[in-house]
Amino acid sequence: MKYLLVMCMPALWLCGCGAQDDSKVVALEKRVVAMEARAEEEKGEREKLATENQNLRKTLEGWKRDAAPAAQAGVTREELKKEIEDVIAALRKELAPAKPAETTSAEGVTGKAEPPREKTDAEKAKAIEEARARLAEKLPGFYANVGDTAARKAFMELMWEVDAKTRKEVVDKLKAMVAENPEDKTLRLALAEALMSQFRDVKPGIEQGIWANNVLKESKKATLIDPDYYDAVAFMATFKANYPEGFPEFNEAPKDLDKALELQSKMTWEDRFGDIYVAYAQWYFKQQKYDEATAKVQAGLDKDARNQELIDLKKKIEEAKK
Repeated sequence: MKYLLVMCMPALWLCGCGAQDDSKVVALEKRVVAMEARAEEEKGEREKLATENQNLRKTLEGWKRDAAPAAQAGVTREELKKEIEDVIAALRKELAPAKPAETTSAEGVTGKAEPPREKTDAEKAKAIEEARARLAEKLPGFYANVGDTAARKAFMELMWEVDAKTRKEVVDKLKAMVAENPEDKTLRLALAEALMSQFRDVKPGIEQGIWANNVLKESKKATLIDPDYYDAVAFMATFKANYPEGFPEFNEAPKDLDKALELQSKMTWEDRFGDIYVAYAQWYFKQQKYDEATAKVQAGLDKDARNQELIDLKKKIEEAKK
């Protein structure tokens, strides 16, 4: 998952949802955040399938007691019973936990894939320390030039791997820098991104709501300083697009997404621009507006046919429409 989506997907867990396993985030970095976001999206679909399963079961039981519906349908009750039971079996298969993939050993014996081994406390501590060392190397250059998009991206990705204490130190430093230069749009955005990395350091519920508000506040200030500052507009648009449905921020997302696309049209195409098409398509996908989602995916692929996120999302939408 590219940078903006990596940083903004955790908004899906606002208002009471628990924080994710730190070790998995550290071990799998951006990939885990993206997969967790997709799992959250699929949760609603699984719940719908479960409800349909229950409804079909009630219908089946009714037909077992009364043959009239079957006769009206022009088929035998046994045929209807088999049809519904087939559907229920398919639903159960869909709802069942995924089985471990089969693997073949060097001897040709088929077995089950072993789940990823949980890191020991010592290994976790070592990984964090290594991340802190890499972050420390980048700090001087980062603070000196927070406007460098690529450098800021690399720096912020490391922020997800270090410990809460280190993240807080960086956030506090950026807050002090912003206080000294309140009209610096790049500092405002850097602070918003640094705040984003504190997602799993915040308690679920009200504290996460306050955290999200602060993230948006800083990115919004960057856009107020410069309405055409693409990085800030894209950050805010993606963040809002990944809010849970029903929140005002979620409903506001199209305005910011459209603004980002408008700014892109005046710029030379960059691979990272595909993130907006992904976010827009996912915004529609959450609402089961599959045609609109497909249109956004295709618009992105027209710009960058090799964008793997868009390719994967297109397949996901096609599967959902079946």
